Amino acid sequence: MAAASVDRGIQTRTLLRDAAVQLIVEEGWGRVSTRKVAERAGVKAGSVHYHFSTLTDLLVEATLDRLASRSETFWEKTLLDNAAAARSSVPDTEFAPDGVGACTAVLMTEALRAAARVPRLRAGLTQILRRRHTATMHGLEGDDRLPDAASTSAVLGATMNSLMLYRLIDPVVREMKLEEVLLRMAKPRRQERA
Repeated sequence: MAAASVDRGIQTRTLLRDAAVQLIVEEGWGRVSTRKVAERAGVKAGSVHYHFSTLTDLLVEATLDRLASRSETFWEKTLLDNAAAARSSVPDTEFAPDGVGACTAVLMTEALRAAARVPRLRAGLTQILRRRHTATMHGLEGDDRLPDAASTSAVLGATMNSLMLYRLIDPVVREMKLEEVLLRMAKPRRQERA
């Protein structure tokens, strides 16, 4: 009986986090309410505060969990896996205006805005971005074309974030095939010295 209760609690927390992310993307961080999250999750409103101390705690946890998982999946495994990158392109859904990338871009934008007021969110985003930066930097080290892998990694990360947002807004950019350019930028070219 206790195991079933724990499983229900885990399931409810997951439903609440998923609902929170959906609402942040659809309505914006500041428009999410306890009632809306509970309604979207299909649970009683009291469940939100039973599982999370505050609505902000729920929003922070949901946002950081989603962004961390998307960052690792997309950035480190897709762009920086040089062997796979040489043979494949970035999945279309990552950049599609209605795909996963669009939701991630909106979520990141909302999180960055909220991070100015929520220190725990700011600290979590910093960790996610540092992990991404470190992974990119290590992938670029040894490329003779790059004078500074750390600076290149920072520029590449900012470029990637901007492209995701541009594709949400500008249909011309949305139609451009930018994946090959990004893959070339992210894939180091190690030159053998004779």
